[in-house]
Amino acid sequence: MADDLAIIGIRTPLSDPKAVLEQARSIARERGAWVQLLDAEAVLGRDHLVSAFEHAQRAFVQGRNTTESLEMEFLLYASGERQISKAISGAGARPGRPFVIVFPPTLPPEELLSKFAWKRDDSLIDPTAKRLREAGFSKEEIESAGDRALDLGLERVSRVDILK
Repeated sequence: MADDLAIIGIRTPLSDPKAVLEQARSIARERGAWVQLLDAEAVLGRDHLVSAFEHAQRAFVQGRNTTESLEMEFLLYASGERQISKAISGAGARPGRPFVIVFPPTLPPEELLSKFAWKRDDSLIDPTAKRLREAGFSKEEIESAGDRALDLGLERVSRVDILK
């Protein structure tokens, strides 16, 4: 399933994330695809986003989805929230900040990069202890997880099923 996902860090800040998301979605829909933009600071690694995608897909297959689109269901899982407004404010792309774009590989990344003149920086996907703390994990939780601290991001994704 991880091959069903392209994840790209973008250093170029957005002035109007909502407008850009709509333009990117229009391009994606022309190809039968979807796209989602996330604030880079909300990303806890590639595994975090792959897990969110797999959970979102499974929710649709099992009829447990709470949204009408895969990209919104994905955002719920990526943010660790069950309410759309909280998911958007917690993990959605924000003005003036780097972001991460997620979409199926059927949509050529070069097309999006060139259309919007974005500067790619995949280091934005790399998880950090700071991001784990900002995601709500305590210093004690991070320390007790040790070298498995990045799995806390996966826990955050899984919690959404419990919250639903």
